[in-house]
Amino acid sequence: MLIKPYLLFILPFFCICLSAQNDDFKQTLDSIQYLRKLSDNENSSLEKRLGYAKRASALSYKTKVDSIIYKSNIKIFTIYSSMSNLEMMGKYSYKILKLAEKLNDSLRIGTSSHNLGWYSSNIKNENDSAYYYYYKALKTFKKLKNSYLESDVLNSLATLQAIEKNYLESDANIVRALKTLENLNEKTKDVLVSTVDCYILLGNNSAYLKLYDKALNNYKKALSISYLLPSDFPNNYSYRNTARLYININIAEIFKYKKEHKKALSVYKDLLQNSPTFSRDSLLKKDPLSYAAILNNIAYNSFRDGSLNYDKIKREFIEAFTIFISKNSSQNIAASANDMAEFYEAINQKDSAFIISKMGYKHALTIKNYEEVSRSLLMLSKLEKGEKGKKYLYEHIKLNDSLLDAERNARNKFARIKFETDNYIAEAKRLKTRNGLLLFIGGGVVLSLILLLVLRHQKLRLHNLQHVNDQQKSNERIYSLLIKEQSELESTKLTERHEIGEELHDGILNRLTGTRLGLEFSIMDNEFKNDLNSYLNEIKTIEKDVLSLAHNLKNTRVLNTNFDTHIKGYIKKQCEINKLQFQIDYRSKIAWKDINDIIRVNLFRIIQESLQNIIKHAQASLVTFYFSLDGNTLKANITDNGVGFNTQQNFKGIGVKNIKSRVSKLSGTIYFNSANNKGTTITIQLPI
Repeated sequence: MLIKPYLLFILPFFCICLSAQNDDFKQTLDSIQYLRKLSDNENSSLEKRLGYAKRASALSYKTKVDSIIYKSNIKIFTIYSSMSNLEMMGKYSYKILKLAEKLNDSLRIGTSSHNLGWYSSNIKNENDSAYYYYYKALKTFKKLKNSYLESDVLNSLATLQAIEKNYLESDANIVRALKTLENLNEKTKDVLVSTVDCYILLGNNSAYLKLYDKALNNYKKALSISYLLPSDFPNNYSYRNTARLYININIAEIFKYKKEHKKALSVYKDLLQNSPTFSRDSLLKKDPLSYAAILNNIAYNSFRDGSLNYDKIKREFIEAFTIFISKNSSQNIAASANDMAEFYEAINQKDSAFIISKMGYKHALTIKNYEEVSRSLLMLSKLEKGEKGKKYLYEHIKLNDSLLDAERNARNKFARIKFETDNYIAEAKRLKTRNGLLLFIGGGVVLSLILLLVLRHQKLRLHNLQHVNDQQKSNERIYSLLIKEQSELESTKLTERHEIGEELHDGILNRLTGTRLGLEFSIMDNEFKNDLNSYLNEIKTIEKDVLSLAHNLKNTRVLNTNFDTHIKGYIKKQCEINKLQFQIDYRSKIAWKDINDIIRVNLFRIIQESLQNIIKHAQASLVTFYFSLDGNTLKANITDNGVGFNTQQNFKGIGVKNIKSRVSKLSGTIYFNSANNKGTTITIQLPI
């Protein structure tokens, strides 16, 4: 084949252009490498090094080569890390992650995802995004079988879950992290530090769950491991010593929660007076917030331990509070203010208590520390009289309810994010596969006829496989439905047995008890002997109810009559028999006929059981019933002026358990508010 004459001119020109491009690329690459080397020079200032790294990055983007851009961005990230510029670290972590995914660099995908998780949680307060990135990093390190980095991510994930008050799942991830660390052969400094952090977090979670002995045990484990850490720095603030300080503070806090104030005081005073590492002056200089926290807790525990040296306690509180204000530490201001308010309220300086409590409330609300907000509201409800005090108390109760809802939502949220993350990864893999297939088809246009035949054959084969797979899934579904039906049948039997017990106890037994008590009163008082026939008739009626219950185990039509009349009639009759005054107050109009029969039946049984408990145990002279409808929530309050009881004790009888069971079955809430010689209030809320 002869070359045409004009090609003799084009080919040399093309070769010259290609050679020039290669020379330009090589020159740019040399400049990039030189600038990177300058950015690594530790003798230069961080600002100058950052300038070199950014110039290298700008040139890297001109090359349009991902691997070159990737390495330059890592240089910038490293310098920002040395500068502790968290905002820019987060932004460059995102850039590095995207390039790492394109280059399939699994290790950098994991580390960048971990960095972005920390950045999302601690800088942007976007815990949903943080959980997504942590979970992505965890899957990456697990795939790489990098146990240390896997444990590090588990620790971060557990910390995030603890922030969201999902303590049980947080504990599960900490235990996984500890097991992973234990399997590492080499116990390096980083491994020991991670182990200490895990035990501290495990202790914190146990403390929040009020498992104080377990918390102490975990803190002591962390403390013992901290002694294995080397002293890397000549000053007193190496990680080892700092960890010991915070662990001891946490141990003292546990003693405070256990009301073992002398032990708490011993730990705090030992930190300031007898510690070979820390002293009052050095701690005040190098870590004033920790010093102030210790001083505040010394004052609080002294007060709770019964010290009468009020002037000394005041000085310690005020000194600590002044430091917190000077450092603008809202977290510590809120906690310290609540501690001081308790002290001032106890020594009857209510004006001071009110002012300091309002300040604590303001700071706690600003930083969204709702535990301290709750403490402030409870204190303000004690200090304010009348409607204002009630308003604070209602806000306190409402906030506690919302915190419980937030915990439940957090658990659901994390499960949802995990599910969405898995779907996202699966979708990304599917799209990657599809794009590869499209590219392959585009490159094989020349073999289109052969490819069509192959695809047709493959499609037929896949159809047959799909048919077989569908049949298998159908068989599995039928089997699953059979198992489920059997399980539901067994569950129904157990439920019916449980309901029989509830009906017999709450309905028949309560009425028998009321009748028996009436008979006893009648026998004691001659004036009531004429009523014996009515009680005997009542017993006959009860016998009929027993027969009715035997024929119909789940009677949801007990209250087919006017429900309002039914309740009033029952309450009036029982109170007259037992010489008990009563009041019934409807705070809003309630259309009982529109409320589900099951709710009405269970509410009536709850009223029966509560009234019988008051008659038998409360020694009350007055019982009040309040009913109201707030939106889609039916509320009932039962209050007596009897002897009250300790709500913390375990209930031996079945009555209270049945009440709680009925409320739980209706997805409602119940609260017992009582104290010795102060009566009892039962608050019930049922969704309708």
